[in-house]
Amino acid sequence: MLNNTTLFFIIGRGRSGTTLLRNILNMHPKICVAPETMFILHAYSRFANKTKWTDAVKRKFIKTISGERRFITNLNLESTVLNKEIMSQPEDSSFAQMCMIPYALFAQKNNARAIILGDKNPIYTIFINKLHSSFPNSKFVYMHRNHKDNILSYKNVKFDFNNDKILAYRWVYYNQHILSSSVQQSSLMHQISYEDLIQQPEVNLGELCSFLDIEYDPIV
Repeated sequence: MLNNTTLFFIIGRGRSGTTLLRNILNMHPKICVAPETMFILHAYSRFANKTKWTDAVKRKFIKTISGERRFITNLNLESTVLNKEIMSQPEDSSFAQMCMIPYALFAQKNNARAIILGDKNPIYTIFINKLHSSFPNSKFVYMHRNHKDNILSYKNVKFDFNNDKILAYRWVYYNQHILSSSVQQSSLMHQISYEDLIQQPEVNLGELCSFLDIEYDPIV
């Protein structure tokens, strides 16, 4: 199930176009970006360093990721299929390999042709070094947006603060995490500005597909 599939993460401060990019990329016949969950972070502290995945460890892993609120509602995976797939993995599997299973199952239901799997979650921006350590071969797509527009966008929604100073601090906090991360200057990081994506979508999507080692599809 996991043969020839790769994983990438879309990161960046919320309201910077991460959801827009996810929706656009999901139009590509060979890309499937899952909706937001937090199951990797929920499992990280207990399982990231596991080197022996016994049946008991696998069952605890299943319970942990399934207990994450958005895992069930957003991925909508059949528990029997998930359990069977995880329990069938060899004991010497890695944390990254086990985490790939929900993404692969989601892709099977939503785009069976996908060979590039993605996860979009702004909160991952704060944990980019942990993700890189657990998924060393995965790539990161960094979406960024002008700070003034980002703040104004947040002030138009009801799920964050409505204070300019707090929102400005959070914009800086998120972007500094990326700029100081271990992958910032590596070939595993690709930057896209929200403004450039809107103004020159074909150019930016073509460059992104090249970064992901997949042919650009003009339907995207």
